[in-house]
Amino acid sequence: MRGLLCRLLIIAFLTLNVTEGFSGEFNGKLGTSYADEPAKFGLDISLNYYYLLDPYFVTGIEGDFFWIKWDRTMGSKEIGQTTAAIKAKTNVYIMPVFFNAQVRLPKLAEKIYVEPSLTVGLGYSFMLLDNSIPEYTDSGVTQEARDEIKFYSGFAWQVIASISFRPDPDSRVHFTVDAGFRGTKPERENIEFNMSGFLTRVGVKFYI
Repeated sequence: MRGLLCRLLIIAFLTLNVTEGFSGEFNGKLGTSYADEPAKFGLDISLNYYYLLDPYFVTGIEGDFFWIKWDRTMGSKEIGQTTAAIKAKTNVYIMPVFFNAQVRLPKLAEKIYVEPSLTVGLGYSFMLLDNSIPEYTDSGVTQEARDEIKFYSGFAWQVIASISFRPDPDSRVHFTVDAGFRGTKPERENIEFNMSGFLTRVGVKFYI
């Protein structure tokens, strides 16, 4: 399954690069996403490149960067006359890659001043889990300090609703707002993390 998805993404990317006669569009966005497993929000950055098949349909490649940081209590440590809780610092870096299909309604912009669109994407996500665990005591047993870095990966999908606004009819730049849901459960050696959740972003797109 993993190999098939990777091959499909490569084929889609090569197809986009050899297609002629279509206009290109670049999107850059910044926002936040929620991950179900740590139940926290994190920084979300998205870069997209689309080919405009016609005014209503576009396809393209998307690459995201999703970062979550949190602390969790591992045990305790005696400091002088007190017992302090010891927390591990965890950073998760998720890098999904999608092949997207998008439907737009440009005619509505003449009436409501914004252009709505709906994007559906399928792809694959790569996750790096970085744990920094200090020395601590758990049930009377002292655990040594250690750093853990592990790599996980898995299928990913997304559905995103967007609106875009062009400040001037002659401008090549649009301002965009996204709201949607991204599903991904990276795994390794039968250990799975549910990093699915809602996302929201703002950004710009411009024709190239």
